[in-house]
Amino acid sequence: MTHLLDTNILVPIADLMIASVALTHDMTLVTHNTIDYEQIPGLRLADWLAP
Repeated sequence: MTHLLDTNILVPIADLMIASVALTHDMTLVTHNTIDYEQIPGLRLADWLAP
């Protein structure tokens, strides 16, 4: 997460907490709100509403 500080990328603390759980457990984060998580390096995302 230090990368986010170095690049001045702002991510809400609640989103960082959710992302950290997914990263810690090597899980894919499933959400329709992918835009808030796309800046987090190493985080795998899946949009559950995408075709």
